[in-house]
Amino acid sequence: MPRRLVPFAAIPLLFLVVIAAFACDSDDNGDADRSGGTGAVTNSGGESGGGGGQDAVAGQQAGSVADIAERAGESVVRVGVNCRPDAPTMCEGTGSGWLYDDDGHFITNNHVVTLDGQLANPQSVTITTLSGRVEEAQVVGRDPQTDLAVLERDGLDMDPLELASVEETRIGSPVIAIGYALDLGNSPSVTTGVVSAKERAIFEPAVQIYGLLQTDAAINPGNSGGPLLDSSGRVLGVNTATIQGTQGIGFAIGADTVRAVATEILDKGSVDRGFLGIGFQEVTAGLADELDLPVDEGVRVEEVAAGSPADEAGLRQGDIIVRVDDTDIRFTSDLTLALLMEAPGETVPVEYYRGNDRESVDVTLGEPPSTP
Repeated sequence: MPRRLVPFAAIPLLFLVVIAAFACDSDDNGDADRSGGTGAVTNSGGESGGGGGQDAVAGQQAGSVADIAERAGESVVRVGVNCRPDAPTMCEGTGSGWLYDDDGHFITNNHVVTLDGQLANPQSVTITTLSGRVEEAQVVGRDPQTDLAVLERDGLDMDPLELASVEETRIGSPVIAIGYALDLGNSPSVTTGVVSAKERAIFEPAVQIYGLLQTDAAINPGNSGGPLLDSSGRVLGVNTATIQGTQGIGFAIGADTVRAVATEILDKGSVDRGFLGIGFQEVTAGLADELDLPVDEGVRVEEVAAGSPADEAGLRQGDIIVRVDDTDIRFTSDLTLALLMEAPGETVPVEYYRGNDRESVDVTLGEPPSTP
């Protein structure tokens, strides 16, 4: 079915300005312990991630919700921004994070560590563990386009969480969201649901996230930066958005995107993605039947920007891209991940269908245009 695009501006529940309002209310009402914060469980290094290795928190066997919550909760932290020096758990904004690898790297949302679109002073970012320990954290890097950021704080006694495979996850599979929803206390809230859909998207000029998981597990302010866990306690995605005015529709950034972005940030300090310069549409079986296309998966070129790398390589409207370098392109998220892993200036082979003929061309990728 066609991809549903969700306006990011219409998804305010997880943004820090709202979470901060909850923090202020709790402070004024004299809530005693805010060390639980608005944290939420999330992801790991794993084999192809940050290096969680055999010590990563994840069972190879499916476990009960209670077992998973107990194991994963230890690896969840509350992320605070611009906290009061005399009360480090009282912050202008709060969100969630989780230990990604054995080197003290944590994953969270970009919007958790930014206020009004601006990066908070790294010295003003703190993490609070389940035991109530509060430590300063450094922002290693962030990627506004996918709404992800990496923090660093070494020396904490916790195990990283392991990443799951989104591709192997079926629609209808059970999931668990863990987080300090609404900053209600010093222990996380646990909600359950299923994977309602895959390959959803959020698209705006500054935020373009493909390959999102949709879930009916309750996601509230405080879950930002935390994950959906599968029945083995592995991270399927990072909770990031809901649609205002709806119930049972939340979105998590897929583990494949998390892995790719974290790898780029830890290697380079930022995400240096390549640029093709096309407008595109995901090919589905229905679209292929309607337009009599030669394949029922891939990305169809709808527009080619004049002077772009795609234009200079000779790609045209109607071409169907099915492979970029070593990555098969079945969904739009495959294309965005392939470009994320290729730097501007690199030349990569692009395989595509023009009519019924499969062809290949080398494309030298460009720099993505800056967004306002």
